[in-house]
Formats: sequence, structure tokens, C-alpha cells
Amino acid sequence: MASEFTFVAGNERLEFRVVGLERSSLGTENLEDWLDSTVSVNIGAFTGSFKAAFTISDLIILDEQLRNALSLHSGTASLKNSGGDISLSVEFKERQAVVSGVIQPHRLKQAALHVRLDMSEAALYQTVQELEDVFRKFRPHMLKSRGAIA
Repeated sequence: MASEFTFVAGNERLEFRVVGLERSSLGTENLEDWLDSTVSVNIGAFTGSFKAAFTISDLIILDEQLRNALSLHSGTASLKNSGGDISLSVEFKERQAVVSGVIQPHRLKQAALHVRLDMSEAALYQTVQELEDVFRKFRPHMLKSRGAIA
């Protein structure tokens, strides 16, 4: 039941593959479950992957900001996971977007990758469609686990 969303520029890509739900161990004060994910990087000479976790809220914020910026053809969207592994911004300029930021897996604090992808607006529309697929597959399960859906 995996689902993915990507940032793609030519042959370079950042892929976020959501593979399942991970129940929060923090008790009732943290009502949101984590989306267990694998992040794959293929940018320039750098290729690799690592585990990361996102909350559905992390992805909803990204989705809302991307949609708003795409409709205005300007603005900024960000992806920051609650675990602190990913900090990316998507800055729109005319019909292009620059994805930049830092990827620093929490298990390897001594390693950080600064990334930059120059994307087309059309490629970002694809990212938004892929996020919709993630929401279709995982959001209903999360709402059910909280009693919001019968």
C-alpha cells in the first residue's frame, strides 16, 4: 500500500515513499500518527536513501502551500518534517520553481546534504497529484484510528 510523491528536475529527483503508519508512542498529547517513509535522493553525483517519518499535517501544509503558490504563480512552499530530517523550500519565480534546502537524517547528524532542484511548474503539478494519492491511501486510515470516520 505504498505511495510516493516526488520533486523532479530532468534526471534528478527527490522521492518520498510513504510505506505505512507508525503509531505514536507519546500517548494522548500527540494525537497524530507518523507516516513511515523512505526518502531517496538522486541529485548530481549523490544517490542514496534513508528512513524518515512525516505526520499527515506535514504533508497537508506542503500541499496547501504548493496549491496556493501554483495558483498565484508566485510564493513559497515548505516541507519540514516533524522529525527534523528534511527542511526544503519551494520558491516560485514566474513559471519555474527552485526547490532548495537541507536533508540531514537524524541518525547521521554529522552528514547533511544541501540540495537544489530547478523545476518546471508542470513538474510541480505532478507532485501535487502524487500528494493527493498519498492522502487517498493514508488519511482515511488515520482518521479512522482517531474515531472521526465510522
